[in-house]
Amino acid sequence: MNSKSIDKKIVRFAIPNILGNVSVPLLSTLDTWLMGTLSVLHLGAVGLGAMLFDLMYWNFSFLRMGTTGLTAQARGIGSSTKIMSTLIRGLILAIFISVLLMAIQMPFFKLGSWALNISNEHLQIVALYFGIRIFAAPATLSIFTIKGWFFGMHNSDFPLYMTIFTTLINLSLSYYWVIILGWGVEGVAWGTVIAQYCGLGLGIGLWFFKYKSYTQSVDWNKIFIVKEIIQFINLNKDIFIRTFCLLFVFTFLYSHASKMGAIALATNVLILQMMGWMSYAIDGFAYAAESLVGEFYGSKNKANIKIVIKKAFKYGGVIALLFALAYGVGGEYIFSLFTDNQEVISFISPFKWGLAMMPLIGFGCYIWDGIFVGMMAAQSMRNSMLGALITFLVTYYFLNIFTPSFAIWIAFAIFLISRWIIQHILFYKKIFPNS
Repeated sequence: MNSKSIDKKIVRFAIPNILGNVSVPLLSTLDTWLMGTLSVLHLGAVGLGAMLFDLMYWNFSFLRMGTTGLTAQARGIGSSTKIMSTLIRGLILAIFISVLLMAIQMPFFKLGSWALNISNEHLQIVALYFGIRIFAAPATLSIFTIKGWFFGMHNSDFPLYMTIFTTLINLSLSYYWVIILGWGVEGVAWGTVIAQYCGLGLGIGLWFFKYKSYTQSVDWNKIFIVKEIIQFINLNKDIFIRTFCLLFVFTFLYSHASKMGAIALATNVLILQMMGWMSYAIDGFAYAAESLVGEFYGSKNKANIKIVIKKAFKYGGVIALLFALAYGVGGEYIFSLFTDNQEVISFISPFKWGLAMMPLIGFGCYIWDGIFVGMMAAQSMRNSMLGALITFLVTYYFLNIFTPSFAIWIAFAIFLISRWIIQHILFYKKIFPNS
């Protein structure tokens, strides 16, 4: 495969990924807008509630990442049995984890509320939102696995269909129940639950439509080989630790904002919404890198891996530049789309140019994540995140002495940069030396 054909494949994979990814912050943005029409209190509460589920679900994002990398490598060596074993193991693990999460929902809610410093005025709204949305856990985690498998099979269209379908249902139900029927936070939560199960149903249907023949490759004896199960768990353990560190940083951000009051919390919710738009767009090329790097790594084609890396960084950089320009030039207008509360807009305006810089200093770590996932370099993913987390905490506590208002976001910027640098060093020194 030459450079030109790889270029076409990256774009071909990335476009559906970007369209699918963008629908995720679109949905979150609608929820933010719907709550913003009620009050600043509701806006902050749903932001905290969503963060609780980020704490819960992102920790299990290894179900998608691990499935993608292992499936892509199995595809690279042409093993249909390993391809199916990866999917079935992932689904079994997803169901087990989701049942466990529903069983321990109350202790988790109390722990999460404490970690996020949720105030008494927000607590009742957040509890209502959490108590409803938790019922989507089996569907959400199963979707992680199925999408990861599709990505590993170089099929970025089916995840796009699933995401668009889920988003449209969620948008329609949430809008109707909140704006028309006046259900408030309950409408947003139930919209998410129902939409997740609809998305899962579509994913299963699409799988049988195209991949039903793969059922002939299922070998149940090989699925439950202890050695391979332990390898699968160890791989996902490192990705779990990596994701936990990332979530710790975002929890720290929300906790910091909660201490500063409702206006500061609402402001941070909006900033993180805009960060989400950027990261999901760039992740389109990171996902493309996952699929291609995984296949080339499985077939031991180092030359093509290098080409994929260069092109993924090129396209990711272009997307980052576009977001930086949009946030820098149109920051105030974008803020006004989220809320008409002038106090929030005034509070957030000084952060405009800092927000504009985030895509440029952060896009590299998103691309490296995709490359690491494709090569299943889970330990290096874990180590780079641990190093960046330490840098974040040291930076924050040092700067907080001099500039409390901006310390948290300067530390977050350093966190993104340090991730990028550590990932780069680990890749060329440990994962892919002499390249």
